Amino acid sequence: MPDAVAMAMITDGGGLGELVDGSTLVEAIPSLDADIVAERGIEVADGDEPLWLLDPTALAPSVPDCLVGITVVSGRFEILAVEEPEVPAELALRLRDIVVEHGGDGAVQIGALVWQACADDPDLFTRPAPPLSELIAAGDLVRAGEFVGPPGFDFARSRLESRARGIAARYDLDDDRALLVAMFAQAHAQFAAVIEAERLSDDNVPVIGPDPAAVRELLGELADPEVAELLAVEVLGATREGAAALGLMAETYEPQAPRGARANLRWLRGKALERLGSVLESEAHYEEALGLDSDCRMALFDLARIASDRGNAERGLSLLRRVGAAPDDGLVTLLESFRTAERTDIGRNDRCWCGSGRKYKVCHRGREVQPLEERAAWLYQKAAAFLHDGPWRLAALELAEIRAEHWSGADALWEALNDGLVGDAILFEGGAFAEFVEQRGVLLPADELLLAQRWLLAERSLHEVESVTPGSGFTARDVRTGDRSDVRERTASRSLEVGDLVCARVVPAGETTQVFGGFEPVALHQRDALIALLDADPEPKEVVAFLSARFAPPTLQNTSGDALVFCETTFAVGDPSALIAHLDATYGTGEDSDEGLRWHEFVVTQGMERVAATFTLDGAELLVDTNSERRHEQVLATLTSSVPELRMLDDSRRSAADMIAALDDAPDAAPAAAPPVPPEVAATMAQVMEQYERSWLDDSIPALGGVTPREAAADPTRRPDLIRLLDSFPDVDAGDLTRMSATRLRAALGL
Repeated sequence: MPDAVAMAMITDGGGLGELVDGSTLVEAIPSLDADIVAERGIEVADGDEPLWLLDPTALAPSVPDCLVGITVVSGRFEILAVEEPEVPAELALRLRDIVVEHGGDGAVQIGALVWQACADDPDLFTRPAPPLSELIAAGDLVRAGEFVGPPGFDFARSRLESRARGIAARYDLDDDRALLVAMFAQAHAQFAAVIEAERLSDDNVPVIGPDPAAVRELLGELADPEVAELLAVEVLGATREGAAALGLMAETYEPQAPRGARANLRWLRGKALERLGSVLESEAHYEEALGLDSDCRMALFDLARIASDRGNAERGLSLLRRVGAAPDDGLVTLLESFRTAERTDIGRNDRCWCGSGRKYKVCHRGREVQPLEERAAWLYQKAAAFLHDGPWRLAALELAEIRAEHWSGADALWEALNDGLVGDAILFEGGAFAEFVEQRGVLLPADELLLAQRWLLAERSLHEVESVTPGSGFTARDVRTGDRSDVRERTASRSLEVGDLVCARVVPAGETTQVFGGFEPVALHQRDALIALLDADPEPKEVVAFLSARFAPPTLQNTSGDALVFCETTFAVGDPSALIAHLDATYGTGEDSDEGLRWHEFVVTQGMERVAATFTLDGAELLVDTNSERRHEQVLATLTSSVPELRMLDDSRRSAADMIAALDDAPDAAPAAAPPVPPEVAATMAQVMEQYERSWLDDSIPALGGVTPREAAADPTRRPDLIRLLDSFPDVDAGDLTRMSATRLRAALGL
């Protein structure tokens, strides 16, 4: 056999595991089963391939160190001593032909090669044969890992070209630049392997990549900003794993590179340090990159962002002007919005207003700052920039998929990625904001750093709106703690109403209280479940999933809470008389109808008797219909066990959504005028509604936390929820006895 890994695939998952003599083989992984291996006194060489541990007598007839063959007989392994097989030249050539035929100029997987060979000749590998590695070598094939290529195939070149094609497609890059980025990315992989070998103290870690001399000859190409920037994007990606190798690579190559490329290499060193969290060191490297090339575009952008973090909008805008940033660039727009206008009430040479004694032009001119309550939004945007530029993009994508699960449109996922809740959940529940404060807090103005630390203590919570001043703000009560806050919020206050429940993170902001990360409306019946979730220190995906459930289409249910599915099953009845006797005994005497003899099964929900199933017998055919699959299966199980002389003719299940879609697809028809309700029918409807309203008053209501309306009315802590629930009911006149009336319910509850 080629190796034990291939045999482990046969036994994996509880398949074959016995020898023909009935003894059991044991699979062992040296690193996981060291005690079992040690008991046998087995010395394991480097590696962690699976071992077969057999009964010591299993190979007794064999000669020590002989070659054994393994075959399967009647579902069990048979191990036999075999002679050293010769390499069949025809088989080696056949394998080579398959690679050339199916791989063309490329490589194929070894598994696919073997399967194709077996398909061509079912007798292959039924007799002892050399390992596949020897067969591949005999056919002059080139092997790399699990792939094999035709004679002379260059796996390194193939991998390079394949990666270049992917880079060109991802970044809309021309082929030449894509090939350069791919080559430098493979060189980066070499440095990563060196770091990994040092970490493991293992000199055997494979270092695969392009010829270092060839890479050195191309270092001048890193003077191209696009190549350098895309190299950073490609190797850093959405993690920190490639940062150390990028820093080592740039540090190694910079002295060897032409002068024109050194600034970008110094920037790459800074970028690696920034991803590793050393922001002050990265800032120094960006400044050094500008010293090498005053027009280094990436260094100018990153220094502008650092200036933003420091609260220096003027310097940030100056750096962005040097790089030619567009007026609608996100960072330009942000800095412009927090730029402080120069004071006109003080002359340039007058003493500064701060009392320092210095002239205004050398003290505060150009360094005026807005109040902290205004800069709070800037602080949040700094954290958002850290989030989008750091190793959080995969987490953001996962949350965006949850958020957009029930959104429609081609841009749904993109919109979710820019959704306030997604970013806020990663920042706070996901820990990104704490990391932002830890890594970049050293850049923040002192008052913003203190504010950021206070934000870390502010939890997301559920708030009830108590008063609203449209265009200004609102007052809210934290339902979990009872704390009240006067929130400054100009936009949301135009749509909020008194009594609304919203999930939000209410945070201090200077002399004000504000909300960042958006408002999520919460239905009354979700209140207790959300409180329980927030009390349990939830993960980001739990928060996003709960608050995004409101986008899911409504689920139609019957009165028992089952999904509404219209189920019909038709049976041929062998003995109608016996069936009638059974149904009469079980459900009462059947009633005559236009369709045949009919019986009903009833259940009581919310204090009222309701039809659970209908049985209609027309001659020798029985139709059973229900409105949920659970009920239907229960009814059929009971029926068929009691009346075995039934043969199913037809069975159909149609969901409520399918029924609605069918109605939507049906041609429109002019609505028919509703016929007048006969007095006796109206009286019956009024009686039913009166009974329903009475039962509702004493029924457990999920929106009230499971208590009854009467209990909620008597409980001062629950009464506001009851009032809010009744206010949400349609406005029905108390004299309308055909529909549920909130007015009548209030009167019955003394409200």
